[in-house]
Amino acid sequence: MGGNKVARIEIVAFALGIICVVLALTLVAAFEVYPPMIYDRNNKIVSVENQVENLTDTLYLFNATVWVSGETFSQGAGSYSVIEGSNVSYAGYVFVNVQASTTNATYVRVIYTYYADDEGASGSYHFGYFTYDNQVDVGTNGIAAFPVLPPFGYQEYLEIRIGNTNSPGGPAENETVTITYRY
Repeated sequence: MGGNKVARIEIVAFALGIICVVLALTLVAAFEVYPPMIYDRNNKIVSVENQVENLTDTLYLFNATVWVSGETFSQGAGSYSVIEGSNVSYAGYVFVNVQASTTNATYVRVIYTYYADDEGASGSYHFGYFTYDNQVDVGTNGIAAFPVLPPFGYQEYLEIRIGNTNSPGGPAENETVTITYRY
């Protein structure tokens, strides 16, 4: 009977040894397989978090692009300079900051033509052309803000005019301007 007990202990010890080896190999395999998978998942999570942050910044108009920075424009009396706006990708605002002007008759005007054409769930909707045209007097300095929309269909261009209402034969004008698109 003593021999059976020893044989059983040897069998149990052998079985436990095999179990330990299998567990050790499984643990080694887990350390080889799972870290790259976890790393890939973490990268995907970071990418989605960045996308959410970018969209949140766009939603709250935290993004900005400077189209013109401290540039000087000159016109004769009653004239204006034209600056074409860059691509408008999102709804937002164009801020025109006239930092200094040589006369108090300075204005900023924004004009764009917009064609709204939307393919709805029940068919096609054609809204037609809309023209946005607004002028703000800024005097010798000031900031004018204008709403802008992204093109759902067709947007001809965004024209920014900086000019003056001086009488013909009156003084010429120079302005220092910064234009920022916030979206």
